[in-house]
Parts: sequence; C-alpha cells; structure tokens
Amino acid sequence: MKRTVFHPPIIVSPNSAPGPRARRLACTAGSACAGLGALVAIALSASNASAAFTYSTCSGSANDPTILPVDIGTSQYERYAFNPSNYNNNEYRYWNVYFNPNVAIIEPSLNNVNTESGFDYLQIISAQNNFRYSGNYSNGFQNPMFLGGPNPPNSVAPNSVTMLWFSDYSVNEASVPRFDQMALACTTGSAPVSWPIPSNTQVEGVLLGSGDVHYFSVHHSAGERMAISVEVLASPSNSVDLDLYVSKSNQFPDDSSYDYRDFRSNFTGTLDRAGSFITIPSSGSGTYYIGVHSYSGAAHYVLHASGYSTTNKSPYTVCMEGSPLDPNAAYWPNYVMTLSTISARVAQYTGGGVMPLSWVHKVVPTGTCGNDEYCNSVPGCDFVALGCGFQSSGSRTHISDPSNSRCTNYSNPIGYSFTLAHEFGHSQFGFGDEYQKNNPAGQGPFCGHTIMNFPDQSHTLCTAQNHCKDPAQISGGGSFSGTSAQCASGTDGWSQLRASGKVTYVPAFSPNTEIPDQWDSLRNNSYFLDAVSVTP
Repeated sequence: MKRTVFHPPIIVSPNSAPGPRARRLACTAGSACAGLGALVAIALSASNASAAFTYSTCSGSANDPTILPVDIGTSQYERYAFNPSNYNNNEYRYWNVYFNPNVAIIEPSLNNVNTESGFDYLQIISAQNNFRYSGNYSNGFQNPMFLGGPNPPNSVAPNSVTMLWFSDYSVNEASVPRFDQMALACTTGSAPVSWPIPSNTQVEGVLLGSGDVHYFSVHHSAGERMAISVEVLASPSNSVDLDLYVSKSNQFPDDSSYDYRDFRSNFTGTLDRAGSFITIPSSGSGTYYIGVHSYSGAAHYVLHASGYSTTNKSPYTVCMEGSPLDPNAAYWPNYVMTLSTISARVAQYTGGGVMPLSWVHKVVPTGTCGNDEYCNSVPGCDFVALGCGFQSSGSRTHISDPSNSRCTNYSNPIGYSFTLAHEFGHSQFGFGDEYQKNNPAGQGPFCGHTIMNFPDQSHTLCTAQNHCKDPAQISGGGSFSGTSAQCASGTDGWSQLRASGKVTYVPAFSPNTEIPDQWDSLRNNSYFLDAVSVTP
C-alpha cells in the first residue's frame, strides 16, 4: 500500500595535503577493508523493539563502491542577494550527516572548491578521520573516511560525519564549495540503532536505496507542538519517495508500529514532492522516535524536528476592502505560494520556534480604511492588503492586494516572500532593521547574517556576538566596528523573541546557537507548504 548525535564544533588544525583522488576507495582487501564488519560493529548497540525496518546495504568492495549523488555544502545556503554566485562571508556552520550502520567507509567527491586559501574552508570529520579543504581543488573524489572504530580520535558518532563550512569576514569567491557524490563500501547484518538529536536542529542523512531507514529520537516538551519535515536534496532519480514514521513508545517504528506517519506518494516525480511532513499536537511529552524510510530510491535528505509553542499566534489575519478573494482566480496560486513561503521563511529564521500555519482574511466594506493604508480603524489585522507595495508600521504590515491587476509583486512568490518575511519581523516581532544607526539600541549593525539586514548576506537568525565583525555600513555611509559591549548577548534585538505591541506568544525564546542556513530547504518541501492553510 502506498499513498542523531549533534556535537559542538571541533576546532582542529589544517590537515596536510590530501591523498590520491581516485574513483575507488583508497584501501585494499588486505588492509583496512578486510575489517569492515568489525569496524561497524563496535560502539553501536540498540534495545529490542517490536518492529523495525531493516537496513539496506551496498557493495562491500572498496575497489568497486556504490556511488550516490549528494549535495552537501554551500549550495544548501540561500545566496548573497547582490551577488548570488559568491559564497557568503563570515560563516561558521556545522551539522551532522548520518549513514546506516552497514556503511563502513565513505569517500566524498569535491565540486567547485575555490576558496580564499588559508581563510575559508570546507571540512568533513568522522570518528576516525578529519579533512579540511581550503584553496583550489580539482573536482573529484578525495580521501576515504572510516565511520567507526575503537577509541575514535574525534568526537563524532560512528556512522556519521560532521560538516563544517567556515568563511572569514573579508573576501569571498565566485564558487559554491560542496560535495556532490559519495562512494560507499558496506558490510551487512547491522542491528538497528537510534541516534538522539536535539529539536530545532538540522540533521542530514544518506539512504542507500529503497527500503533503507534511519532512526532518531527527539525530546518532546510538554505544551509544545512539533513539526517534523524531511526534504530530499539529491537522488539518482526524481521519483525517489521518502516516508516519515513517529512513535511515542517504539524505538524503531515501521508500518506495523507507529503513532504518526506520512507516506504520501511522490505523485509529481520531483524532488520537492519526495519528502514528508508531520505535525504533532501538544498533548504528551517525553522521547519521540522518528523513522526516515525510503519507500523508493536512494536519497540525501535533510531532517528537522521542530518544537514550537502552543501559544504561537495563529491564525495571522490579512484585512482588505471590498469582495473576498477568489480561489479560482488566476492570482490565487501565486498568492497562496507567497503566504506559504513566508511561513517557511519565518520557521527558518526562528529555527522552528514560530510556524505560521494558518492565514485568514477579514473583508471590510470598500472605503472603510479611507486613506489609511494600515487600516487602523479595523481591529485584529496583522497584514493589510490595500493597493500595491510593502512596508510596516507598528504591529501591521501593508502588502499588495493580489486582486489588483496593477500589483505585480506576486508574480515572483519566492522574492516577494523574502520581502514580506522581513516585514513580518518588523510587525509581528518588533525587530528593527539591522545595519541601521537608529536601531532600537542606537548602536549600529550587529548581525549581517539575518533576514532583518535586508538586503542581506544570508537569511538566518543569529546572535550579535557571532557576527559583530561582518562588513557593514551604518546609515548615511561609513563603516561600523562593534565594541565588546555592543556585541554582547542581549544587545542585538534577537535574544528574546517577542511580539511588538501584542501578547507575548513566544515565551523567552533565545536560540542556543546560530540557526543553519540549510533551514532554507523548507521552502522546497511541498508537503510543508501544503500544510499551511490560506482561507479566502
């Protein structure tokens, strides 16, 4: 019928020159490859479960490995608005990529690595190996990496790698450094394991093919809702199809044992319909178990398990004059896509802390608002659709009327959604523009990697002290150089996420770390976008 351990960043010295770049794993049957079974067996254990999918396997020969496409690196980041071909300055991002315990050795293939040598680098770390790539590299396979072993020298879980992308704050290059393939050698017969992961954190994985599975566990706090999303970033086939399973009691959920599942088919044969999305109500708490299962095909995927407060404001109300919007009109699909993508961007830059999953419209008689584009005479409005354009005042944002033929903003839902998600930060959270001399603290810019920079270098929520050295100009020209006090936590306007002029519906929200740019992949999860309700 068809319908992770996340570790702190590891600071290491640059490695020596990489070894041979062969298309085969650089080991021989008489050396490291001979111990593939023992390599995987160590340090992995699992409790018995009533049900579980079984792991797939791949070629056990390091001289003839299985090769799968991936997209791991800076191509996962939304690009700098003024020059999207260049990678972004002042990045320090790390995240884990998981493989099932049958996978013993991987060899990543570099693509488009052209960085400022010695300053910007792409790094990949396993329990046994640690390789950093800085400068210029020819495209192709690099060093083999062992995913397990006794007494690993690096604090990385067996059967995962930690990715690290670093760029300084001065120079960037017109390149998109990344890994675009993985060569894999496997053993067989590994018992199921479940990796614990924190909520509101990015996790990635590589599934070997149809039937393969990865299991994770995440804490579900009392009173929180949770949204779990899986997006496919790369696959040998666009018809790949991943399913999600969640259980409150079974560590290894499958078709015979689960509390929630999403197993819709990939009916369009596209990567943005290859993933899954589940929302979980606020009832209950404790450890929730997640299974990411391939119904069809191999896949490099990204997983987010996002806990968000039941006191999140919902729905968001768009006020307008005249007749209700027509869901059969030509403008409707792009309008709905714009609002849905705003929801994805807000979920992104709040790290899942806020997910606007419901939008409703309030229609008032023509002339009610008069010359007031914010229609302050009408209560209960978050956005007001009158005429064309965009801007915010107080707790309201003025947006274009989609039914007005002169308003062409909605012809570009992705671009307009970024603009309106920025305005959402003003009206709903009370954020000021970054890089403005007259921001609430009166101290100039603090964080270049934020949607409030507008136009920005990146689209993430971050804390001031991490990006106080971003190249910036204050309003009226001139450069900004922050002092220690200005860069201290709490001076950036992001440390406590609050609603401006409204009831505080995000209590004491403060991100523990920078939210990865890769959250941007949520904009391409069609099932998440489908979950956003827009009512005329």
